[in-house]
Amino acid sequence: MLTELQPGIYYWHGGVNFGLLVGADRQLVLIDAGLDAAAPRKALRPFLEQGYRLAAVVATHCHADHIGGAAELHRRFGCPVYAPAPEHLVLEHPELGGALLYGAYPPPSLQVKFLQPQAPCPVAGVLRPGPLAVAGLTLEVIPVPGHSPGQVAVAVGDVLFAGDSVFLPEVLEKHAFLFMVQPQTYLESLERVAARRESYLVPGHGPHLVRRPGHDPLPEVVAANRAHVREIQDRIRAALARGPMSEEEVLLALARQADKAYNSDPSYYLDRAAVSAHLADLAARGEVEPAYPEGRRCWRLAESPRGRRA
Repeated sequence: MLTELQPGIYYWHGGVNFGLLVGADRQLVLIDAGLDAAAPRKALRPFLEQGYRLAAVVATHCHADHIGGAAELHRRFGCPVYAPAPEHLVLEHPELGGALLYGAYPPPSLQVKFLQPQAPCPVAGVLRPGPLAVAGLTLEVIPVPGHSPGQVAVAVGDVLFAGDSVFLPEVLEKHAFLFMVQPQTYLESLERVAARRESYLVPGHGPHLVRRPGHDPLPEVVAANRAHVREIQDRIRAALARGPMSEEEVLLALARQADKAYNSDPSYYLDRAAVSAHLADLAARGEVEPAYPEGRRCWRLAESPRGRRA
């Protein structure tokens, strides 16, 4: 469903949200491109029938559910595609999407469109923090990494397209482990989002937020995201308090607490990557450390932890 938030500023509310901006001279800009091109085509159709043209796609980040439609849109309309570094390489080399999860060239079970784009797409330009002029519009590119290595949010008018820098509580409830690559960086990006003053915030998933004086839902949403990160790390500490565990043992211990059982590679490897990120974060703070009991690679609580930072 296409919703107009301000004149010429729309967003598509679906399984994955994306923005549609009306620029000068009947030019259109998409913020993200969906899991595939089906939803963007529906959103664009009434404009294209009136003589508008797609001038650009701007990706907040390069997870496949947000840029899977970019290659087809570029092929069909010849529009340039812009994406943040270093993950822009996933658009040009889709197999990197699965490889980043698997740690090597991915097996067929991870070469699915939810995890990697199904066709390569050239990147016309790499997004940098600051103003971006496109189609007669001036967008503001805001770095919000953590969920992915180079994720950005995009502000235009009084609307912030936040990508996956923040998740609504109802989305958090569906996921035992929120996917992220750098938990501490994710928390820092949350503070950057919390400091924004736009009246409308469009997350990557779920309905948009309307922020008004005396009624601002964003602080509660940000607090829920912080709590999710802290809860996962508390559970990891509690699991390791029982003794050294392999990474998979930590994952399965947390999954049992969440009443979750794995029956597919995408679900397993997404959660494994998230737990690995939390372990790396705890290790960077000196709270956990590698151990090799009987030659088996494990994690254990550090003997002299330096204290928490999350």
